[in-house]
Amino acid sequence: MLIAESGKAVGERVAQVRKTRLMREVESRFGQAIDVLLYRLYIKDNLTMREVAQTIGVRSDSTVWLWLLKFGIPTRRWMLPEEAGGQDCRR
Repeated sequence: MLIAESGKAVGERVAQVRKTRLMREVESRFGQAIDVLLYRLYIKDNLTMREVAQTIGVRSDSTVWLWLLKFGIPTRRWMLPEEAGGQDCRR
């Protein structure tokens, strides 16, 4: 399956993702497939997971993270802001 807006293939996993009621509600509100919407907001518009969650009206950035994984959309590494040293916080 292809993400229509970007032409980026996300693979066979998209066809296998069982959409939740919340995913279908978001699709209905935005009139766009959830994988296309997530790709546009997170990759093209460069929003954070928290900003994506607020934009689409879900309660948690964890929900967005899980959806990105399910649809095979690559996630960015979490970094501290520059003034805090810019070090990778994962241990």
